[in-house]
Amino acid sequence: MKIPFITALLAPLMLTGCQSAGLTPISEPPPAKPHAMTQNPTALPGEYLFKLKPNLPDTADTLAQLYRAFQTQSVQSIQPIGNAWYLLILNKNTNTDPGLALMQTQAMESGLIETLQPNLPYGIHPPKKPALFGNGSQ
Repeated sequence: MKIPFITALLAPLMLTGCQSAGLTPISEPPPAKPHAMTQNPTALPGEYLFKLKPNLPDTADTLAQLYRAFQTQSVQSIQPIGNAWYLLILNKNTNTDPGLALMQTQAMESGLIETLQPNLPYGIHPPKKPALFGNGSQ
């Protein structure tokens, strides 16, 4: 009588062990897809993110002032991305990107922009740490 009792206790354990026998081990990562994109830490040329100063209205007049602030550059578009943040895209047909330092100088001189930084392809919108002054200090 003791043998059937032990078998009854061990049967569920043996069944659960058999169910996982055909699974692949978890410690192996899945193979990488050949067409998967890798993260690129470099900035997209001709694209910048900026944030308006607090309490500045998000109006057509403000947008016109922003275009005037960057009038020396060939601006293709200025697009709102939320929470007073904008994406500034320069005309890519001209292949001229003035660089971060000049864009930051123009942003500060405008009196409209709190911070400006390059657009990273997988950056956070809005970014966690704006870089208006180049070294991250404000």
